[in-house]
Amino acid sequence: MKAKAIRAFGKVDIVVNNAAIAPIGSVEKLSVDYWERSYSVNLREPVLLAQAFLSDMIKRAYGVFVCVTSSGLNYMGAYETFKAAQSHLADTLDAELEGTGVFAFSIAPGLALTPGAKHGVSFLAPLYGMSEEDFYEANKEHIVLVEVAGAGFAAAIAQAKRFAGQEIIFLQVLSAAGIKVGDMGDHHA
Repeated sequence: MKAKAIRAFGKVDIVVNNAAIAPIGSVEKLSVDYWERSYSVNLREPVLLAQAFLSDMIKRAYGVFVCVTSSGLNYMGAYETFKAAQSHLADTLDAELEGTGVFAFSIAPGLALTPGAKHGVSFLAPLYGMSEEDFYEANKEHIVLVEVAGAGFAAAIAQAKRFAGQEIIFLQVLSAAGIKVGDMGDHHA
């Protein structure tokens, strides 16, 4: 992956760890195989990305390493556990990168209705005793357009030094940049 990225772009200044798998089920019943796959994608891969790209960023004294995090939900322990670990990874990296010109932080996108999130809701809603429609209605204040969450990510990366070592929420970043979500039109999906 590193060689392909360098061939395409010449260098890599920003790494955003956004690939994920989200096994759904109770801690009691979800197989260890799902936990191991989640570990592999949601924690091991970000570590491998750090090992692949940080040394070049340090040499150039510039770079941003972002971990996409999430808050805990029941029936999503195999996902949420390793997303929380990514926040700690970003904190650790930022401390280790102090003074190098490379910054690390973690950011939460909110409930952005990506295809993966929609697929997950189809499994999660029944576990909560809800239809999908009821789930969306109950969470309507937390659902955001993917583009709005993406604007928060872009603003955070542009202000990486300010947010280094923190776990932030995309709305917090937009607010700090002076962008009112209401100014972006209806931000709810």
